[in-house]
Amino acid sequence: MFHPKYVDTPDGRLQPAKSEYCFSKKTFVPNNLVDTSVVYMTENMVVTCNKNGEKISDEHCAFGFIEFSSTGTAFLSSLNFISKPEAGTFESLPDGQCCFYESVDSSVIIEYYRFDLRLFELWHGKIQPNGDIYFYSAKGRPFGTYSERISYMYKKSDIKRTKPLVFPE
Repeated sequence: MFHPKYVDTPDGRLQPAKSEYCFSKKTFVPNNLVDTSVVYMTENMVVTCNKNGEKISDEHCAFGFIEFSSTGTAFLSSLNFISKPEAGTFESLPDGQCCFYESVDSSVIIEYYRFDLRLFELWHGKIQPNGDIYFYSAKGRPFGTYSERISYMYKKSDIKRTKPLVFPE
């Protein structure tokens, strides 16, 4: 597998370059079912392990979020918040990465990079009648590398997005 080209984010982290994403090459078609004015939040029970798979914390609640733009970019945070993020958290993007998404009818697909596996992953989700998004499947790219079931419910929050989402170049 080839490593993608990287760019530096404003806070000094690495991020795959925009050109490395398949969705960056497609024409984005907006979908009114994806609310680009709010932050979507998730809450999951997790156990933290080190890189050798040894448990370093008991099961605890972890929070994460997704922000969607009206141009096809998104920001997917890591699941590492131990308390529910508040509005000020989103002024400077915390641990996570910019990525791309597409949405047709009531389905959403997010394409992001998994640094731990060194490949891109596609999350497939379904927009619920109340506007929440349930992600149920993950597939690796290059296609055919793996496929797995996931279960992440991202709920629309009342936190409004305050600044534009700009993909680092």
